[in-house]
Amino acid sequence: MPGARPGDIPVDETPFGEDPSDLPSFRPESDPDCRTVNRTNWGLDATDIIHQTINWKKSIHSSTIRLTSFDGGETERRFARLKTALRSCGTYRGESWAGDYTGSIESQKAPAAGDEAVQYKRSVTFPLNPDDGGTGETMTTSSIVTIVRTGNVIATYGHDKDAFPTALITLQTQRIRNAQRP
Repeated sequence: MPGARPGDIPVDETPFGEDPSDLPSFRPESDPDCRTVNRTNWGLDATDIIHQTINWKKSIHSSTIRLTSFDGGETERRFARLKTALRSCGTYRGESWAGDYTGSIESQKAPAAGDEAVQYKRSVTFPLNPDDGGTGETMTTSSIVTIVRTGNVIATYGHDKDAFPTALITLQTQRIRNAQRP
């Protein structure tokens, strides 16, 4: 993890390189359980977070890996809330940079990884032109999200086309396990 040890690459502590007070505030998702799923996916409220975007060779589809952790045993509690929320989250509404959107979450079978894992398909439909009063074209994007808890780290793997490669999740899970202090 960059910046985790003296002499490593420095870490920019400010999200998106901006002052957080300058960022817009959006309405939360309409369904509280879907809000829990999305907040876990994005690592919101985590004590520590690392985000990486992966651009695959010979593919226009990118992936993301996000590592998050929480203080004092909170990681296990957060993951337990995520699993509960996934059982009842279905369709929801929200607001983003692209305007109002509708989303859906569909649970899938997760790979055997870490101490526990979940996987779901997330689809979001949003307006291509949010200023047209809601009468214009829309676009739907989908991604497969796999979230794995290993000790006090939650690793989130998102891929736009299909599930993130299980072999890479397994490899990363072992690295996370080996990096944690007993």
